[in-house]
Amino acid sequence: MKPLMAPGVERVLLPSVVETFVELRLPQATAASMLAIFTFLEIGETPSLAVVAVITGATLHLYCLDSLLDRRPLGKELELPRYALLGLTLTGGVTLLVATSQLPLRGILLVAIGLLPCALYAVPFARHRLKDVVVIKMLLVPGAIVTAVVGLPAVVAGATVLQSLPIALALLPLVAANVIASDLRDLNRDLDCGICTLPQKIGRVTARRLATLLALIGTLLSIFLLAPGSGIGCALAFIGLRKGMQEGLPRSVRTILIDGALVMPSLALLMAKTLTER
Repeated sequence: MKPLMAPGVERVLLPSVVETFVELRLPQATAASMLAIFTFLEIGETPSLAVVAVITGATLHLYCLDSLLDRRPLGKELELPRYALLGLTLTGGVTLLVATSQLPLRGILLVAIGLLPCALYAVPFARHRLKDVVVIKMLLVPGAIVTAVVGLPAVVAGATVLQSLPIALALLPLVAANVIASDLRDLNRDLDCGICTLPQKIGRVTARRLATLLALIGTLLSIFLLAPGSGIGCALAFIGLRKGMQEGLPRSVRTILIDGALVMPSLALLMAKTLTER
């Protein structure tokens, strides 16, 4: 039987597909939307398509807007052309607006309030941005993500604070570990571009240990505070984050491992609920 592809095509095609997937910011958008689904599953509600679309659109819009507004050279091999970034920014923005219009008023208000600090984070002031202040970045980014993926589903579903707070407490360390792992992945590029991140301040080894500790804390909290399947998913996320922080792997592979780790809690919980119902 003849092979479907010529010899060597797989070795060329697969990396290209992976790199395109990464450059389109799809790992980040997928991770954020799956965390929102995770929140719905944890509070026992059916995931809202509008909420998932809001999270996906906001992630695409803000990540691409961040790259567009940063005039520092980020390296052509790591960035899409500006017209592609602009297209993704507009696509994400339109998706965000349309999906937000389908939310109840309390959801719309939360989206509006949440977008303000995110915009301030991305917009440069006198060639400086809030993201360049390490402390602000480490507080704002995980906090904003958890507020979006936990707060918005909880508000739309009418969940109580007692229902949503344990989810936020478990996810916050995992998301913070994800941010540090992403900075570790981009450490050399950031050094070349003059971008200051936590790994530069405390060192590569210390940053890796801190991210590992945060991921472990999130895993332990999920085991004690959340459903059994959530603990398994967060443990898988811990493993994925650890693998993504390993040196020597291609940047695209590290991105999928780091952001894919945040997909694990919802997949594990969904599988656990499916098996329980059977």
